[in-house]
Amino acid sequence: MHPLLRDQIKACFAGTLPVTEEFRRFLQFVDATYESNSSGSCGDDNSDIHFLKSTLDETASVLIYNAVGIITSVNNQFCSLTGFQEAEVTGKHINHFFDINNCREFYNTIQSTLQSKDVCSSECSIRTVNNISKCLKITTAVQRNENGEIIKYMSAMVDITSQKVYQEEVINSEYKYKDVVNSVREVIFQVDRTSEFVILNAAWKDITGFSVIDTLGMSIADYVHEEDKSILINELDDIYKQKITSSNCVLRFITKDGDYLWFDFFARLMLRDDGAITGITGTLDNITEKRKNQESLLNALSAKEQFMGNISHEIRTPMNGIVGLTNLLLKSDLNRRQKQFASSLKDSAENLVAIVNDVLD
Repeated sequence: MHPLLRDQIKACFAGTLPVTEEFRRFLQFVDATYESNSSGSCGDDNSDIHFLKSTLDETASVLIYNAVGIITSVNNQFCSLTGFQEAEVTGKHINHFFDINNCREFYNTIQSTLQSKDVCSSECSIRTVNNISKCLKITTAVQRNENGEIIKYMSAMVDITSQKVYQEEVINSEYKYKDVVNSVREVIFQVDRTSEFVILNAAWKDITGFSVIDTLGMSIADYVHEEDKSILINELDDIYKQKITSSNCVLRFITKDGDYLWFDFFARLMLRDDGAITGITGTLDNITEKRKNQESLLNALSAKEQFMGNISHEIRTPMNGIVGLTNLLLKSDLNRRQKQFASSLKDSAENLVAIVNDVLD
């Protein structure tokens, strides 16, 4: 930037330029516009001052007021921002235009800050002529007398209402997202490249008893049963190496009371738009009760098989004996009536054996 132009800007800020990022971009804009208009020539002082005023009019709303807060001057951009005419603003206290809720705080902040500094930045809301509130980013500089006392303030203001609205929408979305995530009964987690927890929902504490805050930053392997740690490490390693896109297995996790629970573990890789790996996200579904029910069912089936095996032996053995003895009896010397009885006994025994086979098999 040309030295003369920089000196003129510094003079507007009582010799000290603000160091905010917004003001740095403003200087870049001024410099580029100045070079474009002057083709490298500074021109005389009046044209430079006119250029500086024109630039400020296009980039920021400027408000100048005295030590007690009475407005002495505003630029065109301020009038465009608020809808007030310059004559309606000058001679009045800044309290008439800034929101009463935060004007006092804003004024007290710059008063206390500028006792030791010449520039400060803050935020405040202003009311337009239509009583619409707008949020402003304000950079305030002071002019002092030879005794160092403040005699004048100059505030350069940028409308950040749309940014604030967007930030509020983002915050509300985050709260809604957290509400949804924390209402899910399954554990939702995210780990970084070192497999340390960075996100956990409330279900983690509800199920395991461990505090979410105390768990964040800890390795997921620290909470896995010793016999299952190698399974987890291998699965995560395969995901990080992109040998697999996701993992689904059953693992045991320890609880705060020293017990362990069975979880259906699902995890997948997280990638940025540029393909860089950011971590792994997934869910833990508590299947302990389902696992116990399956074990109970398997035990019941085993007991049933054992019972049926015993019944089969206890019933089939004597019935086969009856059938065998009846066959021997029929081969002996029997009269007609005795053979009839023996044949009926054999048929009944064979029918009973068939029924037992159908039931037991």
